[in-house]
Amino acid sequence: MLYSELDSFPGAFLTTTDTRIFRHTKRPEWLMCIVVEQIDDLVRLVFEDGQLRAFKADGLRFLEVVSLPDAEADEVRRKLKKKIPSKSATTGKAKKKKVVAKAAKVEEPAEVEAEAS
Repeated sequence: MLYSELDSFPGAFLTTTDTRIFRHTKRPEWLMCIVVEQIDDLVRLVFEDGQLRAFKADGLRFLEVVSLPDAEADEVRRKLKKKIPSKSATTGKAKKKKVVAKAAKVEEPAEVEAEAS
């Protein structure tokens, strides 16, 4: 069933407790996905290719529900949940901290040499 065939308001049927598995009909190479979170009018999905993608309501029309046997669906969900990045990784905080730490380490030796002269 395509998302556009559903009668609900765009995004309203997708929640972080939604256990359905989806596929993007225009990007089959992304494979299957699950809902990670919904923030305002954006829905974030994690795909089997490892990417976290955000969609506005109009982009959700390309999603279709994937029907799998229960055991297979559980395995897909388990694998996809492992691909969900931590909150700090999705906001860029983790990357920013590493860059600041590296910059601080680079500056320290120069300060030590200046004091020694």
